[in-house]
Amino acid sequence: MELETSTDATLFDSVPSAPKPLAKKAKTLHELSTSDDPKPIPNSTALTSREGRAKSPKGTASTYKPSRSSHLARIPLELLAEILSFVPSPRDVLAVARCDKYLCATLVRRSSDFIWRQARRNFRAGRIPDPTPNWTESAYAAWLFDPAPCHVCKKTAKAFTSCYAMRIRLCASNDCHRAFGRTLMQAPPTVAGDAVSGWLPSVEAGAVLCVGDPGDEYTIDPDMDKWYRKEELEPALAAYQEAQNSSAESDAVLTQFLVAHEAETRRNVTMMEHAVVLQKWKRAFEALARRIRQLNDVTAHQIAAKEGWSWDDLKVARTFEMYLRAHNNSLEQISMSDFQFIRDRVEPEIINIVERRRRREEENTYRQNRARVALHYQRMKSAGMHEPMPSLTEFHRLPVVKALESAAPEAEDVSEQLKSTQFLKEMLDKDLDKWREKAKARLAAVLGYSGWKSASVNKLHPVERLTARFVCKLCKKVAKKYEEYGSLDYAGVCAHKCTHLNKKQRAKFVWKAEQFEPDEKAIKVISQVLQLTHTDPEDPHALAVMAGYGERIQCESCDAAIVMDFNRLCMHSRRHDDMKVKLILQDEANAILKHPIETGLHAKLMEQSYHAKKARSLKEYGCRHCTQRKNVVAEVNATAPSNGAAPNADAAAPEPKPSATPHGRLWDFNGLRSHAKSKHGIETLGDEDFYHLAPKPESSS
Repeated sequence: MELETSTDATLFDSVPSAPKPLAKKAKTLHELSTSDDPKPIPNSTALTSREGRAKSPKGTASTYKPSRSSHLARIPLELLAEILSFVPSPRDVLAVARCDKYLCATLVRRSSDFIWRQARRNFRAGRIPDPTPNWTESAYAAWLFDPAPCHVCKKTAKAFTSCYAMRIRLCASNDCHRAFGRTLMQAPPTVAGDAVSGWLPSVEAGAVLCVGDPGDEYTIDPDMDKWYRKEELEPALAAYQEAQNSSAESDAVLTQFLVAHEAETRRNVTMMEHAVVLQKWKRAFEALARRIRQLNDVTAHQIAAKEGWSWDDLKVARTFEMYLRAHNNSLEQISMSDFQFIRDRVEPEIINIVERRRRREEENTYRQNRARVALHYQRMKSAGMHEPMPSLTEFHRLPVVKALESAAPEAEDVSEQLKSTQFLKEMLDKDLDKWREKAKARLAAVLGYSGWKSASVNKLHPVERLTARFVCKLCKKVAKKYEEYGSLDYAGVCAHKCTHLNKKQRAKFVWKAEQFEPDEKAIKVISQVLQLTHTDPEDPHALAVMAGYGERIQCESCDAAIVMDFNRLCMHSRRHDDMKVKLILQDEANAILKHPIETGLHAKLMEQSYHAKKARSLKEYGCRHCTQRKNVVAEVNATAPSNGAAPNADAAAPEPKPSATPHGRLWDFNGLRSHAKSKHGIETLGDEDFYHLAPKPESSS
């Protein structure tokens, strides 16, 4: 195998991935370490094009011109070398070389090797061993200190090389160490095994075998049991066996085979000795690094205790974090005196950290308390004993609720306090009563009853009467509960939330009674019905009285005979500018309603559930505006016998009753909506506008 000499580009490239023997005519380690330092190169003014510089990363120092923004690159080499002679590690020289292309091209030249050698001598964990002749100083430093992909998992490993002889880098995962250990094998105790093992690199440290944790201490010895990579040992044994078989009559072929590997054997001895030295240096460095980190942690704890700071806060302060990391990386201990230079920068950062944590805890507590208050609000609404309830946004603004939501983090659960503490329950009820009284007074003013007062408990407040119907002037929308009514009653107004506001706007929006206006059409038609039934709107039992009339209210403004109950009046009144109604008898209502009204059918069909969607697709819905004529009652009464006399046989036969499907078909619900809109001008259907004609079940024979 031939080894390609490492180039200066290794400074930016990854670490060589495969072990390669030394060049045939390489200098010895002694010759390399004692060679004279070349003269420093002069500053060059040559400048290529921008495209040329971008495409020539391997250019020399004369190719690039120092950047105007880089003052370090404009320092003469002699002065730069003097500065870099004090750095404690080649890692720092690497960092300088990577500042720009000019510094890189300058420092990777052979004439700058003395800078790298001095950095190796200054290393605090002990002098770094000299490189073998196939390495340049810059490439050697990059190989030792740069991260590289793990040989097994290919993830970037920041740890040092695990096996220097084979140039294998492994991450800290035990699985990767075990996986690599399974790729190793020992040479057989045969002549062939002894022969080929001479030129193959082997493991120089027991840690690579991964008997246990890769961080444990293991033997580092060139004379330890030899372990080789299977992919190298097995082909070498096969080649030896082939040469041996070819030398059955003469030993010339086998001798020629062994002579061809003599140079590799000599180079392998040097490489193995160098790998062992590097392993010992690495162990010394890791031991010192652990000791420095422990000492620095102790000193940092002492600094925190002396200043009265929390260690958890100090270690995340940006300035101190960089200070501690820099000292750990350079194997330097921190001290109290050194810390005083950065104390004035660290203290404001810790104050900021403490304040941020306090605000974060308060915000988290406030958020949790609001969530618990929302749960208690839902429980109160479900119980139905506190109607009407304000919206959740307004509920959060009640004084007692605001005080509980701002409680300290260690306080008792807000929801439990509201349920178990009698005093808080009374305070909450008191705040709700105040809010309702204020809302009643303002809504009464909207209805035209400003300053209304009464001492009688048998008279309803104006906002609690049947004639109190409101619409929001801002959004013109109602909650889902009131979609079939089209307007809001007192409870609906209190709980109203405008749908056009987003979450942030809704949190800032303040409920006001002045944002509502009376639903004049609904109030007018309700007043008609109350007058027809001789019901006083102030009567607390007025709603029960209206419910007792059932579906006996007929709309005189519709072309068809449309009857409905009291609950549909509000929504139906929106179709007419001046809706007129009359109260009919139950027999008349029965004569009109050939198909009974299914209360809540429209709301059920408009749901978004699967069953509602399936029900809408059925062709089982008919239009009452097409079938319910206003002269039906008159025709039925005209055909009925009077005074008990039998009907005249010669009289003309009465007109037959209208068919349930006069058009010869029924619609699915969407088709019915289109029909009602196009033919009757109805935008929104109600229970009074259509009927459901379910198919009769087939009788079993």
